[in-house]
Amino acid sequence: MDNVTKRFGKITPVNKISTELNKGKIYGLLGNNGSGKTTLLKILSGCYTNWTGTINYGELNLKTDLKKIQYITGYLAESNPLYNHMFVEEYLQYIGKFYDINKKEIHQKIKLFGLEEKRYSKIQILSKGYRQRIGLAACFLHNPNLLLLDEPTNGLDSDQLERFKQIILEYKTNSIIVFTSHLSQEVSNLCDHLLVMENGKLTIDQKAEYQLISHVFQSFFH
Repeated sequence: MDNVTKRFGKITPVNKISTELNKGKIYGLLGNNGSGKTTLLKILSGCYTNWTGTINYGELNLKTDLKKIQYITGYLAESNPLYNHMFVEEYLQYIGKFYDINKKEIHQKIKLFGLEEKRYSKIQILSKGYRQRIGLAACFLHNPNLLLLDEPTNGLDSDQLERFKQIILEYKTNSIIVFTSHLSQEVSNLCDHLLVMENGKLTIDQKAEYQLISHVFQSFFH
């Protein structure tokens, strides 16, 4: 991406950001509330289209090839919007129709995210942890090449965190993965590269190292 900027009136939550994201790497996108992280993910996912700059994915351009890029993108929003009136498997089948996903693949994702016991449960009655797993299953459903995950472990218990770690490391090989987190240990265990935003600008863009990650988190909560 090159010189990417997003404005809301006089506010500029993403201000002239340039960086390169490479397949096979996990990027930790960090920053305080209001730093611009979520806005940047919404730009990369195609949710926001009114921005300036250039974003290319291989030979595809996000402005001119939006639908093609969205087809190979998995995006989990921080709010994790779901259709509460649906049953778990029904919801995943609905999402799967957009990507021509067959029932076997859907069942594989149900098993992968530990949703077998809840596949016939209504989403609205499930706990936050289960709802987060449903959102993740939907995000990974079509084996996307670009994964954008906004606080993906929010609501997960320790066993689910370990499962998520295994899944994301497995998918890393063939994907670009960008995720936000408020857990320093999670970033240390998973990330190859660190991206830190402050007031809409990219202030750190380098290899993730434990000392750097610790320093960044200490500065957030100082």
